[in-house]
Amino acid sequence: MLLTCVNVAELYLPGVDRRYLEGILQHPMILALDLAGEENAGFWDGCKYYRFRQAHTDEVGDKLDARIEMQTPDGALYFYTLGNEKYVSRHYQPPDQYGGKNNSYLDSKRWEASERYFTKFMQFISWVIAEGV
Repeated sequence: MLLTCVNVAELYLPGVDRRYLEGILQHPMILALDLAGEENAGFWDGCKYYRFRQAHTDEVGDKLDARIEMQTPDGALYFYTLGNEKYVSRHYQPPDQYGGKNNSYLDSKRWEASERYFTKFMQFISWVIAEGV
């Protein structure tokens, strides 16, 4: 189990570049979205939805980290969060459940899926920004 955890940390943690994610979240096209979530909070890519959140403090006083949220065709959510200074934290929320869960280092399938979804996101968002959609 320990070897699996080490392998996941070495393979997948650096797979989502923190600077890249920060750059996307600071892009004028993303900043122009209605990040309160009322209208136009993200982009559809076929049957996947990408939503963005800037870091802020909510009305209760809790600090919320910047993140990208991806809703998959089955209703699951993947979160890529800038809550850690060294790497992008990844969370998963199963369909029809509330509250994201940290990706377990023992669940290599979840990490692989997280990696695939982010790779598709990078391709899509690069196209959106280049086209000015």
